[in-house]
Amino acid sequence: MTNKVTLLQDFICTSELRFKFIEKNTPKVGKVLGKWPCIVNFDIKNEFTDRVKSVYENSFENLVFENNTNITWCDWMINKLEEIESPYVMYVIEDVEFFDIFTHNILNQILIDMKKFDVQHLLLGKVQRYMAELKKESRVHSSKDTKLRHFWFHNATNSPYKYNSFTLSAMFKTELMLNTIKFIKVKEKEKSKLKDTMWMLDKFEQTGIKRLGETNVSIPNKLYVGVSLEKLPDERSSGKERKLQKSHEGRWPEN
Repeated sequence: MTNKVTLLQDFICTSELRFKFIEKNTPKVGKVLGKWPCIVNFDIKNEFTDRVKSVYENSFENLVFENNTNITWCDWMINKLEEIESPYVMYVIEDVEFFDIFTHNILNQILIDMKKFDVQHLLLGKVQRYMAELKKESRVHSSKDTKLRHFWFHNATNSPYKYNSFTLSAMFKTELMLNTIKFIKVKEKEKSKLKDTMWMLDKFEQTGIKRLGETNVSIPNKLYVGVSLEKLPDERSSGKERKLQKSHEGRWPEN
């Protein structure tokens, strides 16, 4: 079987509340992914390591689970992206929730449309906010717009939405994600930042839609995934001491 997409994740968990969400949400992600591969790095060694590993082993049929804390986020991602053979990559921040309506069949249909129209980036996170924008007719219609079964797609330089960046929680054409991370690594000299997933998400947004040029991008026209509505504690690691800091609290208000 040809693997159309590979799920990549690199994250930490240091709280019981966040683990409970991972425990509830991860099996849903596994059902959507089906037999396609999941490659994950749990980027901290603590009392949750074995518990998180067990959840993933019970949720995915084709799993590579690592607990490598001696490599930067950038380097780990580049290594994996250079190894995988699937044409698309799905990167999901661990607090992005998969809703019950999302199925493997829908994922497969989305990937068919992405290939047909050469869509290289499909937004997955922060979905509720953009869905609210779609309801405003003035923001929906554009000569460059095309509505498909599961998403709207448009040329990046002609976006009619408040969509001026491309985010890390998304499905990517593998080459696009690899080249973007390599670009960020070359530009960034502070290795401690390269290990911080939340910093990387910010960097993706700063890199922005200008780097996409004429690329086709998309957002869902139906709500299948979104940032969890639960009050999860923010977590992010920084440097060798792996101190916890506040990250994106309040940055993405949901409508």
